[in-house]
Amino acid sequence: MVCDTSFIEANLQHTIAASRVLSRTVSVKGINLALIEEPWYREGRIRGLNIPGCTLFFRRWNRRT
Repeated sequence: MVCDTSFIEANLQHTIAASRVLSRTVSVKGINLALIEEPWYREGRIRGLNIPGCTLFFRRWNRRT
């Protein structure tokens, strides 16, 4: 059995533009897995990664001040 897996790794630097580019790239190129750091978030929620047919898995963390 052959399994093709394509993935992308990206640091979004908390920006809207990078989130949009990643979403488009995943949709157009058929990426199976995206490993991301520093997603864009607002009001305590990750934003800009609403990709049809994809599931977002993430770990919440506590920032130390």
